[in-house]
Amino acid sequence: MASAADPLLVLYGSETGNARDVAERIAREAARGGDDAGSVHCLSMDRFEVTQLPTAPLVVCVCSTTGQGDPPANMRDFWRFLLRKSLPADSLNAVRFAVFGLGDSHYQKYNVAAKRLHRRLLALGARELLDLGLGDDQHPTGYEATLDPWLERLWRALGRTVGPSTSAHHQSVESQPADPCRVVVRVVEAPEGLGSGSGSEAGTNDRLDDDRPVRDVEARVRELCDAARELDRALEAAAAIPPRLLRSSSRTASSSSSSARAFTEDRPAVATVLVNAPLTAPDADAEVRHVEIAAADVLGAGEPPHRPGDCLAVSPLPQDDDAGETRAATIEVLRRAGIAPDAWVVCEVSDRCRTGVGHAYVGTPVRAMALVEGALDLISASPRRYFFETAATFASHPKEAERLRHFASKDGRDELWYYNERERRCVREFLEDFPSVAMPLGWMLTTAPRLRPRLFSIASAASAAPDAIHLTVTTVRWKTHYGRTRHGLCSNAVARVAPGSGTSKLACWLCSNGATFPPPRDDAPLVLVCTGSGVAPLRSLVQDRVHRALHAGARIAPTLVFFGCRREAGDFLYREEWEALAGDPIALLGHPELRTFTNDANDDGSCGSPLNPKPNPKPSEVVHLEGGFVPAFSRDGAAKDYVQHRIASHAMRVWRMLRAGAAVYVAGSAAKMPQDVRETMEKVVEACGGVSIDDARAYVRGMENGGRYVVEAW
Repeated sequence: MASAADPLLVLYGSETGNARDVAERIAREAARGGDDAGSVHCLSMDRFEVTQLPTAPLVVCVCSTTGQGDPPANMRDFWRFLLRKSLPADSLNAVRFAVFGLGDSHYQKYNVAAKRLHRRLLALGARELLDLGLGDDQHPTGYEATLDPWLERLWRALGRTVGPSTSAHHQSVESQPADPCRVVVRVVEAPEGLGSGSGSEAGTNDRLDDDRPVRDVEARVRELCDAARELDRALEAAAAIPPRLLRSSSRTASSSSSSARAFTEDRPAVATVLVNAPLTAPDADAEVRHVEIAAADVLGAGEPPHRPGDCLAVSPLPQDDDAGETRAATIEVLRRAGIAPDAWVVCEVSDRCRTGVGHAYVGTPVRAMALVEGALDLISASPRRYFFETAATFASHPKEAERLRHFASKDGRDELWYYNERERRCVREFLEDFPSVAMPLGWMLTTAPRLRPRLFSIASAASAAPDAIHLTVTTVRWKTHYGRTRHGLCSNAVARVAPGSGTSKLACWLCSNGATFPPPRDDAPLVLVCTGSGVAPLRSLVQDRVHRALHAGARIAPTLVFFGCRREAGDFLYREEWEALAGDPIALLGHPELRTFTNDANDDGSCGSPLNPKPNPKPSEVVHLEGGFVPAFSRDGAAKDYVQHRIASHAMRVWRMLRAGAAVYVAGSAAKMPQDVRETMEKVVEACGGVSIDDARAYVRGMENGGRYVVEAW
């Protein structure tokens, strides 16, 4: 058993925030171990100086799996370092570790990032504290069904007694939370020349004065981002991570997909929307819009343009004074915290966290309204379990406090899932349901969901459309189990943007996706499979390839496109474009000299490896490659017709492309489609290649390992 006095390092790789939440919970509960407990540090893998890993006696890693088995972006450099062949097999002999993964068992590569990390740490000599933990989103109550018992075993393995308010989340009636609040918010006088009151009484000004200085959209976006950054700076100071554990800022910046550009999440571009038009019929099941954004607004001076596969990150910042639900929820949060909406505040490190850097930290004044609106998602995202645990201590009504404590307990986990996750309740609705909860602003800022950007695959090629960045945006709307209508925060904000008006701006920045979307060779055939708005990255790929063929002399091989939607009449996205490309003599058909392929009939096709010598070898044959466009409309016929069915009906056509070295790109919903398409591709190889299903799977796996089978799913 490990010593409770040993320092504990908690590292996370997180794409959507779930793995980070789990890591912070682990660190928080470990810190409750009392005065005898060792220090606890929690940080993302990309911020950690990985060369210090051998010096850490106890390490807990939490990571999710993205795409089709990829590690999260903030884990990739850490993972690449661990894969170095030069690392000795006893590199981590002094390390004891545990790994918890977050995944979805619906997918073939369920939790593969965590499984690989666990195996690699063992291979480098580290010793496991307990078995690998695998959280599953398919469980009725999500990953916490596995996490709760796994944490209890972890604390026993670490020899830590984490106190009554711990992984079991049982909590007696307390006047204060079990943990210190990392950040406190203090009302200050307004900076000279900026006016507005410093009111500290709730309700002194439920509406901002008409002479508020921030009117310009760009200035407002800057204010919201700067305010959110103030919170981040205070949290970083409160964490007090020893400098030796922190990766140098220059190396961290160079690894970021977007940090080398002028505009980033901390400082987004405020770009003009030039076009915002529906692509679908009014009666379509889902609204999809074509959006064009001024490219010059997103690119810094001398920066290269985007490439096929890149994304545009959009931040759903409320951009005007009339921010609707967000404004009302923000005012209510501030009222309950006893802070006037027009007050100026500073974020400070709490006294219980003032050590080292935190002791010297001095915040910059920001407006309270901007701090909440820039940092928190109050109207869309559901709060985490710890939010309810914290809220219980600030509920003045006994029945509300009791219900919240039950929600936060292990016994109440299922009921919390039904109340919170299944219905996707947001903080605004929580405040309506629990009117006696008066949470201090510091606690609200550190437990409520943060405002997160959304990534949209770019739907245009810079070579073909240099002045505009195209997006294909599905406006997300759905009904919950009890019939509550929900709206995607960012997609609906994009849908409301009106070109030519005062609301024609978006806060956004470019993100490279080259690591997971490698560009194909011009002379390689392409098989492209997409559904719905998954058409976006493949439209970009085709645009770039065709433009270079028509205007730059590129010689391109055939491209075979399978596109799926529900109905031909309602949601056939970019129909006119696809029909024009299909009718062009080069665009999808390719150049004549690249439309044929000499097939070695004695090759089984399994990644280029020949079969065992045959007694009667067959002569080679010339195979014709047929590009084109094949649509699938799943709701127009008596039987549902999906893209995988179209692939199966064109099996030999697809097989010939694969045998000629085609690259396959699959894009669209991350539900069942990617796996269904993969299984169909394996059956195509099995039937047309005359091999076993195991060999067919190995063939597709070999394509994937060689960068010839790429999936972009969300």
